[in-house]
Amino acid sequence: MQHGVKKQNLFLRRLGDFVRKVDRKWWILGGAVALILIATLVLLLIFGGGGHRMGSLEWQFRRGSGTLTIRGSGSTGDIDWTLDNPDWAKYATRIEHVVVEEGVTELGSSLFDVDCLDSGKVYAIRSVELPASLERIGECAFYGCVYLEDVVFAENGSLLEIGDCAFSGCVGLREIRLPEGLSKLGTAAFEGCTGLALAEVPGSAGTLDETFSGCTALSSVFLGEGIRKIGYAAFSGCEHLHSVTFPSSLNTIGEYAFWLSGLESVRVPASVVELGKGAFGRCLALTDAEFSCALTQVPDQLFYGCASLSTAAMPAGVERIGTEAYRDCRAISELILPETVREISDAAFCGCTGVGMLALPDGLQAVGAFAFSGTVITDVVIPVNVAALGEGAFAECLKLASAHMLSESCALGPDVFEDCVSLAEIHVLESAPETLDSAMNGYTLRRCVTVSGDGFVCTADGSEG
Repeated sequence: MQHGVKKQNLFLRRLGDFVRKVDRKWWILGGAVALILIATLVLLLIFGGGGHRMGSLEWQFRRGSGTLTIRGSGSTGDIDWTLDNPDWAKYATRIEHVVVEEGVTELGSSLFDVDCLDSGKVYAIRSVELPASLERIGECAFYGCVYLEDVVFAENGSLLEIGDCAFSGCVGLREIRLPEGLSKLGTAAFEGCTGLALAEVPGSAGTLDETFSGCTALSSVFLGEGIRKIGYAAFSGCEHLHSVTFPSSLNTIGEYAFWLSGLESVRVPASVVELGKGAFGRCLALTDAEFSCALTQVPDQLFYGCASLSTAAMPAGVERIGTEAYRDCRAISELILPETVREISDAAFCGCTGVGMLALPDGLQAVGAFAFSGTVITDVVIPVNVAALGEGAFAECLKLASAHMLSESCALGPDVFEDCVSLAEIHVLESAPETLDSAMNGYTLRRCVTVSGDGFVCTADGSEG
């Protein structure tokens, strides 16, 4: 009986040992499985990513490399930035590289537009690689991608269009070399790319409008033959752009095209038939300009505020000098205007404080308000054909000592010679003395004396001339 009990106890001990061993193995095995699962999750978090279909295309993001790949055929479609976020937006701060594979023909509008992201987020994109199959980049496609440094266009590609503001605000871009065959370069495509130093634009692009406005670091620009128009504010604010070689195909330089740029000299080719308002205004370093073209007018504000411009260069055949065309061009010392000039508009040479010599053409018919105000001319001859002198035309010409008015019926605006403190005499015809009072506000002529029946001399002290 005792022997049976001992055998039973021995069996139970061995069974317990076995159960404990098996239980230990399961614990070990379970622990190993748990560690594997945790490691897998960690690896997925670090190196994993996501993906989704976009119509006929699909995208995939790999965390490990920070690369977003778009593949398939056709277009991505557009993103309505007021309504949608692209599916990859949740990875925005991790996407460093965008690779678009062969077969993709269009990147739609606002695909990587920072305005599509939650407030405070930006894309971390540093490079974009584009395929030869790509034909179009939509509006605002990469708008505000501040870390973008490099855009690689495929050689011999099919790109035809870059949309408005496509790369606007990409302050990290250093250079851009647009491919041959590009037929449309949208408005403000690279506006505000403040780090951009070099730009190459093929002639096939045709027209530039606000394209590089505000690109303050831009210093080298190559415009291919075929460019027809440098339009509105195309290079406005490019303060490091010291020179541009214009292609012979160019026919238009638009309004404010180079306003506030760093141009030091300008050579306008013979092919140009239109110049816009303020095209070279506020170019503070501009010292000389040369025109090979023939135009009938100097546009309004063409050289406004070009303080270093030393000569009043004008295209051949000019008939009208526009409003404020040379205002505050303080380095100009003499004005010998072409014989073709018929009209000098308001404030055309106002503030040209270096001008000491003025020769007006015989065919001149009208001088606008404050046209020569603030110059340092010592005498002036108003030609016989001048029908009107505008308000303050010669106001504050502090060194003006004498004026000769040859016109028989010149209508004088108020204050023509206001504050001309050195003016000693005005030679006029007999028919005009009654108009002088309004012209002399701030300075009193005591009397006008008829000379030989042909005219009279007004002297400040009342003596006869």
